[in-house]
Amino acid sequence: RRRPQAVKDEADVAGFPTRLGTTFLEDVAAEDALPVARLRRAGAVIVGKTAMAEIGSGTTGYRTGGPTPRNPHDANAWPGGSSSGSAVAVAAGLVPAALAYDGGGSIRIPAALCGVVGLKPTFGRVPSPNLHDPSTGVVGPIGADAYATAAMYLALAGPASPEETAGAGHPLYYPEQPPPHAAGLRDTRDLSDVRIGIIPEYFAAATDEIVVANSKMLGQFLARGATLVNVTYPSLFAMGRAHTITILAEFAANLDKYHAAHEADYAYDTQATPPRRNRPPGSGQNFDIKNVSKAHVDISTSRDRGAAA
Repeated sequence: RRRPQAVKDEADVAGFPTRLGTTFLEDVAAEDALPVARLRRAGAVIVGKTAMAEIGSGTTGYRTGGPTPRNPHDANAWPGGSSSGSAVAVAAGLVPAALAYDGGGSIRIPAALCGVVGLKPTFGRVPSPNLHDPSTGVVGPIGADAYATAAMYLALAGPASPEETAGAGHPLYYPEQPPPHAAGLRDTRDLSDVRIGIIPEYFAAATDEIVVANSKMLGQFLARGATLVNVTYPSLFAMGRAHTITILAEFAANLDKYHAAHEADYAYDTQATPPRRNRPPGSGQNFDIKNVSKAHVDISTSRDRGAAA
């Protein structure tokens, strides 16, 4: 059955401009991005593109360069970003699910703030060359509930076929991977075979209100038989620093071609990132190749330690 779905303005939709939340990018896409094409094949009707923080660099959802999507639960509350429009469209009941991108929380933050379900897939699970933050960005769903999110994920995930990437110069993105499935999703009364990892450092850094809410959620999982396991990453905060350096440097490198012609067109919150003002995204312009190389080493080391744990 065909269902309406929306797409974050970071993905190409044939016949529409991909603006990345800016006021000056106007290139009309000649074809659908691979995730959008997969959604159409699964029966989706693309009803529109959703607002986002400029070039994906904001987490509140506030946009100085255009209208800010309102949180449907409270018009005076942040919707979260950068996939603010996708989360708001789902939370408002405009669509059951929307496509979004996440490089540092851009699916998970707005989903949490708008009270819907967001999933950031494992890197490479959904094939989609992300030209703006290729080392961190992934495509994923935001749905009204776990079922809507899972349905979109099933349509998106899985290795790209040669036909899907023919002539585009796209890598196949981990072709040896198991097919996605939703086995057991409909019956969640018994979670005795489910193990859930808990990172204590995140609880220690959160406010009391957030800790209480998450503890209640974990209590519901325990009541259904799930096992909670504390997971410690020795390099957790080093990973955060490495991620920040990587994503900002990649943003800056990939968008620098627009700087000379559009320096004044970037929104103020994008321009003003210290210490070098008016360089989009500001701090990314201050990292040289040594910073980025060290960041990649830190990420690889952290991933190895995490896998060993």
